[in-house]
Amino acid sequence: MSSAFRVSWQSDLVDESIGAFMINLLEAVIIVLVVITIAMGWRMGIIIGTALVLTILGTFIFMAIMGIDLQRVSLGALVIALGMMVDNAIVVADNTSVAIKRGIKRRKAALQSATKPAIALLGATFVAVVAFYPIYSAKADAGEYASSLFTVVGISLLFSWVISITVTPLMCMDMLPEPKRKAKDGEDQDEYGSAFFRGYRWILEKAIRFRALTIAGIVALFILSNIVFNWVDRVFFTDATRTQFMIDY
Repeated sequence: MSSAFRVSWQSDLVDESIGAFMINLLEAVIIVLVVITIAMGWRMGIIIGTALVLTILGTFIFMAIMGIDLQRVSLGALVIALGMMVDNAIVVADNTSVAIKRGIKRRKAALQSATKPAIALLGATFVAVVAFYPIYSAKADAGEYASSLFTVVGISLLFSWVISITVTPLMCMDMLPEPKRKAKDGEDQDEYGSAFFRGYRWILEKAIRFRALTIAGIVALFILSNIVFNWVDRVFFTDATRTQFMIDY
């Protein structure tokens, strides 16, 4: 009577890997929400967090429709895009909050904050998506195994744009608090008058005034980064992370 000794069982390893990635995704979502809540308040945290959760759920639905499986690359794409998913909602929510504090009616403030930057936000979202297109179009193994990276990032970011101009303004109208001190008629209440924003404005003005020096510095940093990148190992497929051996016969 012979007995079989199991060295490596791929289905168990896949389940373990997907479970670990789901935990990483959940941890990343929680970290983003905690940081937003600390920086912008709990109301903003709920508004932006709702947009983030809806974006992830919508992405899962579209992945199912398009037949994209849950695997390391597709789940990793969600982790990569997580920080960019909240950008559109943050812009709309923050603009609405500033407009309300300036005395604008909350309905008008929400509509203006969603409609005016909509095209600009869509353009920025499209640029972020296209940045991952070379992986999708690669003819080598990278294109075959990592094509879902571009697809999932594209779905999630475009869906986040849709949520930011539809759901986010509605939540801002209902959840953002009334300002403690409303701006009087003819008074411009500057929400960006703190020391931090004044310092940032000073740096930005100097960069624009001395634009030739600024562009030269950017080009120099780009060249330096390419030189330093030669010391970084360029290996798409890492060594196997599971215990295994191969026998050719």
